[in-house]
Amino acid sequence: MSGRCFKTIGLTGGIGSGKSTASAYLAEKGYAVLDADKIAREVAEPGSQALGRLASFFGSGILNPDGTLDRKKLAVEAFSDNDKKKRLDEIMHGAILGIMNDRVDGLAKSGYDGIVFLDVPLLFETDKSLMPEMDEIWVIEASAEARLRRAAERDGVSRDHVKMIMDNQAGSEERRQGADIVIDNSGSIEELYGKLDELVNKRKRL
Repeated sequence: MSGRCFKTIGLTGGIGSGKSTASAYLAEKGYAVLDADKIAREVAEPGSQALGRLASFFGSGILNPDGTLDRKKLAVEAFSDNDKKKRLDEIMHGAILGIMNDRVDGLAKSGYDGIVFLDVPLLFETDKSLMPEMDEIWVIEASAEARLRRAAERDGVSRDHVKMIMDNQAGSEERRQGADIVIDNSGSIEELYGKLDELVNKRKRL
């Protein structure tokens, strides 16, 4: 990725933290956002090698009738057991991060000179050797109660289901220790947007 003319910022946060809201806002502002979750959907499309491996390991019950991946059912299976979660990561992470690296390279070759945000929910759980280089890491944080409520309402699942996922993600303290910037998203969406604008504007002046 030599010769790039942009900063690369990792954006992460636990389930329900508001990371996706932040990512969507930054994309609307015109910044390049590479979303690991969206790439994961590409990687696991019907007929893909990754989806075949997932179905072989977790069973056909993780598939919808049309052959697409039922992500909620996969989550129930994968997060119920550490070994299953490890296998999910082995199948998916390398493919996702390979595409992400290729797209960062593509932006560099195109002459893009803005900020590139790498939206990676499991950044601290991922093999860092596979990650694109990052100039900074921003962590979106909120209280555990707020995260439980937001994620349960957003996804239409129980709080117990959200708690299961939270328990299999890096803890808040681990994320804080690995962050260059921690963004408190305990307030309104307008407050979050204001904080993002302030941070981005400072970096544009550097």
